[in-house]
Amino acid sequence: MFTKKMLLTVLAASAVLLALGIGSQLIGGAHAQPPVGMGEPTPLGVTIPYPGRLTDDAGQPVTDGVYDFSFALYDVETAGIPLWSEVQKGLAVQDSAFGVSLGSVRAIPSTALDDQDRWLAVAVRGPGETDFTPLTPRQRLSASAPENRATTDQAAATQGLACPHDHFGESWSGDGTGLVLHSYYDEGLLAISDRPGEGVGVHGEGTLYGVYGEATTSTANAAGVYGWASSTTGNVKGVVGETWSTNSGVATVGVSHGNRHAGWFETGNYVSLGVFNNSTGNATLQVSNSAAAPRPAAQFWGDVTIYGNLSKSGGGFQIDHPLDPENQYLNHSFVESPERMNVYSGNVVLDTNGEAVVELPDYFEALNQDFRYQLTPIGAPAPNLYVAEEIAGNRFKIAGGPAGLKVSWQVTGVRQDPWAQANPLLVEEPKPAEERGSYAHPEVYDQPDSVNVRWIHVPQEMMMLE
Repeated sequence: MFTKKMLLTVLAASAVLLALGIGSQLIGGAHAQPPVGMGEPTPLGVTIPYPGRLTDDAGQPVTDGVYDFSFALYDVETAGIPLWSEVQKGLAVQDSAFGVSLGSVRAIPSTALDDQDRWLAVAVRGPGETDFTPLTPRQRLSASAPENRATTDQAAATQGLACPHDHFGESWSGDGTGLVLHSYYDEGLLAISDRPGEGVGVHGEGTLYGVYGEATTSTANAAGVYGWASSTTGNVKGVVGETWSTNSGVATVGVSHGNRHAGWFETGNYVSLGVFNNSTGNATLQVSNSAAAPRPAAQFWGDVTIYGNLSKSGGGFQIDHPLDPENQYLNHSFVESPERMNVYSGNVVLDTNGEAVVELPDYFEALNQDFRYQLTPIGAPAPNLYVAEEIAGNRFKIAGGPAGLKVSWQVTGVRQDPWAQANPLLVEEPKPAEERGSYAHPEVYDQPDSVNVRWIHVPQEMMMLE
């Protein structure tokens, strides 16, 4: 057996319970709700949320486990006959914290909660113990002033959890922490604004952080700051970041100090990550890699669709090597051109007249113009091989070779579709004024990193690398 003592949260069933009024006299401090299995709250009884903390005699948290609790309400500080009592078994205590609902086993009679002071007695039975250990002294639950109480059970049921005060519009200042709220069971602070369309629950200002959140557990869904827009319609946002800096401000930053993601986006049935830019400045989305090791700035597992130009310094494909797929990759480069060129190729066998007609896709002439041809005889020379008829009706004719000759052909065309015409390829392009004197790859021109174009677009990252 070990001695224990109870430390209770500020907004729990401590001195605020009857200081706020309960039962038919209830005001918002303790939430009136029906006992388990009952309907609407009635004068016959109420239940009360009761979070607390269980420590040993030295003030240290007790061992995590399942504990039994006995609760009793008295009208005297010692001895006396309980006005109400119940035993709740199998309550989990973790990191010394627990939470119960008083009256969930036996509803607290409204007659036990009047204008007089009350005392709450608590006893605990730990794992493997047979007897309850009383926690002393009893907690005094002070009665509230009559003018501060609600007058009906209906008011009791609708007030909810709150802390009545008359300090609206007041402010306090001083050194150190301005306000500390500690809950061992539920929210440390619940702030609600019902102003239609413009309500702000919590507004924070600071010379470094306006609002700072920290998650101290390792549970899967722990978050330092959690944003939730509960409306199922409208253009609502869970979290919004804004900056008014005109040079290097960043609205939202995610940093991971481990080996996982700095940002993670999920969705139910639409785009997981949407990035929209309504400015006339730089790119909508910039992704850059600051790692010392050669790592990609972005990885996409799946198909990628781009509605617009894709500009790159190089490109190609990388696949598992067909001859050694377990140990090697195979890399190939793209075929580049100063024109938006499409390539078509195939093989054909000449007929008895030494001719062949090559059929092209039915969209060929709608898509392409400025055709180029290449013919290669296979198996024998064909010095007289030629294109007898150029492309018309999405076909062209080959002639001049011996009968039965296999010919490999290739045709290229330059795109002429509406998008290509509206977006002509600019082969040589002057750099924007702000980028002149900088390099996309200064190292290959033996230039210092100080002229890297990234200093213009991602200065915060470049400063981190110095």
